[in-house]
Amino acid sequence: MGHELGIALDRENAAKHLRNSLEAVENADTVVIGSSVFRGSYSGLFKYFFDLVGVSSLANTSVFLAAAGSSERHAVMIEAHLRTLFAFFWHIPPLPVFLPQVGILVGRTSSI
Repeated sequence: MGHELGIALDRENAAKHLRNSLEAVENADTVVIGSSVFRGSYSGLFKYFFDLVGVSSLANTSVFLAAAGSSERHAVMIEAHLRTLFAFFWHIPPLPVFLPQVGILVGRTSSI
């Protein structure tokens, strides 16, 4: 989905797979949002995905935040960036989960 997201100028002209993913997030009762820490924040594609999500669509959704980074110092990314991003969606998530590198399963990946 990274390529589809990277070339989408707006939601209306996005690939069908990307639009379906956006709608799945918007219509979910519960969403678990996870991101690796990239230079102290989330990646640009992560942010752009949520730029395309409807502003009020997560207002009544249970949102849980998680992040993984190379050290405990990266845990501040959740408070400084993820929680503020989801406050924009009129939602303040509960306490987040941070996994330092020792807790990451190397070689495992997933996608939306």
